[in-house]
Amino acid sequence: MFTHDLDLGTIVALTAASGPSVIQIRAQSVLPEQIGPPVVSLIQEHGGILESGAILTVDEIAGRVRVLPIGRRGEAP
Repeated sequence: MFTHDLDLGTIVALTAASGPSVIQIRAQSVLPEQIGPPVVSLIQEHGGILESGAILTVDEIAGRVRVLPIGRRGEAP
């Protein structure tokens, strides 16, 4: 799932679900030309983890990956 709504990632995390993966954008501008390159880069970097179930949070500066269910395997490096 791809969203700008932070509640979706919270719901998935709090339900201890192992999926689906969520890519959530935490940026003022969600225009593809601005947020697209970091999103594509992070998907390429963490593709395997996303296939297994994770929350990928992307902002203008960096990204963070949390493996689902939260607490099962900790955070991805």
